[in-house]
Amino acid sequence: MKRAAAARIRAVWLALSGLCLAVCGAPLGYVQINGGDMPAGPALLTVDLPLGLELPAAVHLVAGQTTLPAQASGGKLAFVLPVGGKAVLAVEAGAADSPALALAETPETITVRHGEAEILCYRKALVQPPAGVAPINARNAYLHPVRTPAGRVVTDDFAPDHPHQRGVFCAWTKTKAGERTVDFWNLPKGQGTVRYAETLRAASGPVFAEFAVRQEHLDLKAPEAERIALTETLTVRVWAVGNAHVLDLESVQEAPRGLDLPTYLYGGMAFRGARSWRQGKMEYLTDSGPCREAPFQGKPTRTAWCDMAGPVDGAWAGMLALADPANFRFPEPVRLLPGDPYFCFAPSQLGEWRFAPGEPRTFRYRLVVHDDRVTAADAAGWQQRYIHPPEARFSIERPQP
Repeated sequence: MKRAAAARIRAVWLALSGLCLAVCGAPLGYVQINGGDMPAGPALLTVDLPLGLELPAAVHLVAGQTTLPAQASGGKLAFVLPVGGKAVLAVEAGAADSPALALAETPETITVRHGEAEILCYRKALVQPPAGVAPINARNAYLHPVRTPAGRVVTDDFAPDHPHQRGVFCAWTKTKAGERTVDFWNLPKGQGTVRYAETLRAASGPVFAEFAVRQEHLDLKAPEAERIALTETLTVRVWAVGNAHVLDLESVQEAPRGLDLPTYLYGGMAFRGARSWRQGKMEYLTDSGPCREAPFQGKPTRTAWCDMAGPVDGAWAGMLALADPANFRFPEPVRLLPGDPYFCFAPSQLGEWRFAPGEPRTFRYRLVVHDDRVTAADAAGWQQRYIHPPEARFSIERPQP
């Protein structure tokens, strides 16, 4: 009881301290950065706030003449650090003078914008195929369009060669529900699909916009005609970083009755590229160098990141996908096709595995949507800043040098 009382007193003190500092115009706190040997480029940081401290909705960071937007949410402070090195940033009340990210939800979609420019659209309602495409290819629960900062669309929907590949999506291909085979990827088989179920939360601000949805991977041939084989919580956090739009994807999946995944070539988190990249008019780049096909000669290609890019509306654009080291079977194998612009992370290439009942699995990826070319050094820098971001700590009092 004494600990609980002390915690309540501390929470009240921190709340009053923040209010007093805001009223007095003094810094609300400080963020100490130790960038070390961080590769050149922006780092997306989230710092824990002291328990009980509530910052105003509008805050920014100041270091000398530099002002950075910041966003307080859920006991954390988020911001984009443009360069590495060591620094102490003062946290001050008031919004920075920069366009905010905005999130709008309708019965059909969730849309994220940066100022007036659309970044992405998540499909809640069933999207019907165009004329000439079989109705069985209708589905929802995917991202399209996804745009670069220049507005170029790097995803596709109802591609002529594979109309079931839809923007940014997640589906498993060869699975076993008991004795039955269920394919959630190849919709024309009529065995399975993935659908949107509900929105769990949504928020936006000066630094990021975020939403979380529940998706259901449906076994369409179950004895009762339809069964939820997998439940998935997909969280999408969107950052605008100047030269890129960054999407942090987290997929938490659980099989209520268990689900087995035999060895197979593809299935997992997938990305269908721009239509102008068809017939080999795109380039793949992995941490092993340029790549045209994977697996190559039957050997799995494992990589921590993969960039797919090509011409869109007369200029170069692409998307770089980074995998989290905590992912199952990291570095994960990938499936790349030399003629069709799509790739997916495919852990099933390395052998059979399963979702055990009551044991969810979490998959995390960062998608960097970019204009211009990305070199191997650029991609390695993005990966390094993703898995080893600079150290950052919050304190009420200014840290000593």
